[in-house]
Amino acid sequence: MHFIGGAIALGIGWTQFLKNFRTKHLNTHRRIGYAYIIAIVLCSSPAAFYMAMYANGGFNNVLGFGMMAACWFGFTAMAFASIKRRDIGAHERWMIRSFAVTLGAVTLRVFMPLMIAMGIPEPEAYQAISWFCWVPNLFVAEWIIQRKLLTPTA
Repeated sequence: MHFIGGAIALGIGWTQFLKNFRTKHLNTHRRIGYAYIIAIVLCSSPAAFYMAMYANGGFNNVLGFGMMAACWFGFTAMAFASIKRRDIGAHERWMIRSFAVTLGAVTLRVFMPLMIAMGIPEPEAYQAISWFCWVPNLFVAEWIIQRKLLTPTA
């Protein structure tokens, strides 16, 4: 469930940020959005939370991966609630955060081998990656959000 839902979210999520596509094909944007939300909220994040409870590496990894799963669920649910209220600005902000956590799967798979290649022993690298795979992504997401908010519109 975790892998399938996450793969779907990664595969379709990025399309939701293409402004021209979104503007010209709003109904398709909505359908893809529903698939993204279902993939995360009903499939992948609950499975990720369950898996986090049994993560190797002890309490640090249980907490790191558990918080990631909770944020993933929460941010995506907030995005859905925002669009149901027709608050497009909040919806966009929550979706940026949600997709930043979704990209944690990519960050983990890029940086774990790099950390090991840099000589960090695998147990220590895994301790760090339970947080490093998603928290820096959220800093980037918040930077993007703040930049968007401060950029004057024409």
